[in-house]
Amino acid sequence: MKLTLTIDLPEDFKHLIEIFDFKPENIIQKFINEVSFPVFYSNLKGPHLWATYFFLDFVDAADNEIEMFEPFLDKIVKSITKEQMNGEKTIRTIMVEWHRLVLRSRSEALLNALKEDDKDD
Repeated sequence: MKLTLTIDLPEDFKHLIEIFDFKPENIIQKFINEVSFPVFYSNLKGPHLWATYFFLDFVDAADNEIEMFEPFLDKIVKSITKEQMNGEKTIRTIMVEWHRLVLRSRSEALLNALKEDDKDD
């Protein structure tokens, strides 16, 4: 998936990218590439954890409906202890299942909202 983004660059960030002659889109792409639950949870001592830590902090601050996510997080934890060799692959499979559930739930909510709108008309 490709997106076109418009973001405001804070002054401190602008100074750094100009000093080091970096393009902001390269930094953002590198960061996004490193956000990964499968990589994070299958290698808790790996060198590429900071982006996922930041993401987890963002999730915590957003106060999402964590109850819906708990069964999948539990599966991830169990897969870590059981399958060290295939941990990343197993967690990626769990993520696909989790994603499908979330999309299904959101679709149902949208359809229910449309039905309610039709009743009101």
